[in-house]
Order: sequence, then structure tokens, then C-alpha cells
Amino acid sequence: MRLALSGFAESWAQSRVVADYVARYSASDRFDPEGLATRISSFVNEVLELAFANHGEGTMTVDVTREDEAIHVACTVPTSPEVTAVFDRALGDLGRPDLLQRHCEGFLALLDAPEPDPAGAFVEMASVFGLTPSLLRGDDAVVVSLTIPAE
Repeated sequence: MRLALSGFAESWAQSRVVADYVARYSASDRFDPEGLATRISSFVNEVLELAFANHGEGTMTVDVTREDEAIHVACTVPTSPEVTAVFDRALGDLGRPDLLQRHCEGFLALLDAPEPDPAGAFVEMASVFGLTPSLLRGDDAVVVSLTIPAE
């Protein structure tokens, strides 16, 4: 799926609709399609919201690869140093060993802050559901990807 950021960013509400569409397609033939669709939709929606709030120019892509053993979702966002920094702050610390403790101690603070920290949703995905998105930084794009094992 390809989304022109200029048009997509005109309406934040579109992120949930796009995320649900991608998730339902991705999970349609799996053992627990509703549960899987919920996890995929949550991931895609968070990436889309981050792109909506911090986008540059160009086209964002959402690629889904369905295999017997896993579903892979990759979101590629055109970047600038400022956009890369935002994505790095939201996703850069997900590999830390104290992630579950961070979640328990600070999750509500992340969400209830006057300006919510976008890391909150990604910390929850990684610590509670064991789904850790990865971030690949490039000169002209960042790629946020998630692999969900097949059920």
C-alpha cells in the first residue's frame, strides 16, 4: 500500500481505517484472525500516527508478507534528520533488558503525560505481547517492521 503523506496527513482519523484494512487482509486466513488482526492493526496504527504527527514529503509504504510461519509488516516513511530522531525516540530503546520493568513503572506516565510519549504503545507491544518492532534507519527513509509468528 502506498500513501502520499501530503494527502494522508490531512486527516488523522484515516490511520485507524488504514490500519484495520491492512490487519484484516493480513490475518484473514489465520487460526485466530480477530486476535491477530487486533495486534497488526495496533502496530500499523501507531506507526501511521507517528508518521502523521511527524512527516516529511513523499510517499509512505506499508508492505505485508504472509508466510506459513509468520506475517511480516514493514512501514517505510521518507525521512529527514528530525523525523528520524522522532522514530528513534519512539522505538530506539525497545531492546533494553528492563523493558517489562519500564512498562510496569512508567506506562501510565507515558500515556497520561500532557503530550503523550509515542514510545508508550511500542513499549506495551514489546513488553506485554512480546512483539518488538524493529527500526532500520536510512539516509532517505526509516523502516519500522514487525514480525508476528503464525498461530
